[in-house]
Amino acid sequence: MRIARLFALLTLTAATGFAAPPPGYTYFTVDYPAAFNTGVFGINNVGQTSGTYYDNHGIAHAFINDAAKDATKFRTLDYPNANRTFGFGINDGGWIVGYYQDSVNAIHGYFHERQPRAQESLVARFVAQIYTQGEGEFYDLGYDEAFRRIKTARDEFFAGGLKPRGFVAPAWLLSSEGERAARDAEMEYTTRLRTLRDLRSGETFPARSVVYSVRNSWRRTLSLAWNAALGRALESKPLVRLSIHPPDFSHPAIWRQIVDLIGDIDGRRTPTTYQDWIAEQRLRRGL
Repeated sequence: MRIARLFALLTLTAATGFAAPPPGYTYFTVDYPAAFNTGVFGINNVGQTSGTYYDNHGIAHAFINDAAKDATKFRTLDYPNANRTFGFGINDGGWIVGYYQDSVNAIHGYFHERQPRAQESLVARFVAQIYTQGEGEFYDLGYDEAFRRIKTARDEFFAGGLKPRGFVAPAWLLSSEGERAARDAEMEYTTRLRTLRDLRSGETFPARSVVYSVRNSWRRTLSLAWNAALGRALESKPLVRLSIHPPDFSHPAIWRQIVDLIGDIDGRRTPTTYQDWIAEQRLRRGL
């Protein structure tokens, strides 16, 4: 078998030293300037590479490098307000996939593409291509692939000395198989648009998130009206979730309503994290 022959070749090479480079190949060394460690994880058909480097403070950053043109020139990619950003694969358009770590060590992907299927229902097409603009990465992902992606991200955090506690799928669209994969990857919780779920106990807590859609004017207008009413409806709820995304700041009316909402609940609510809130519910239930 081809795999067996490849394994034998690798074993022989390891035992006898490095083999001579095959003819016709060009090799590049990719080292981010002054970085403690540089890892290249992706390459596209135009010669761009992508990966992650660690600076001298141990902070991870994603990067793109045009190795085929100039291996010394890099573009650093840091997700807004993230503590650490990890870069992996890259396509021919220069889009890279990866993960970032937020302030409570939850895992988030920053490119969440779900490729359209040849045959899919109208509901799936609406959710995955219109509602999310093709970003529902975990919407109908099977267990094996979901587990691989979550575990890969988790292990990246482990390598940086961090222990992620939760997993939040893009647009909160998480399949049942994806949820099982998150639990098996030792995540403590996940969230959807309307709920917070304890993956250890299996309990689901109603907790509607206030979130804005700012892609165009009619979405912004609808978001303002909807969230004004939703904010009032959530006043008596035990947990209020407010989801803020970087583009929200670019729209004054949206940002003003967010600030007003925070000001209205300030002093009447206690800021918390999903991890701490879940721990409190477990304690109350004797779990």
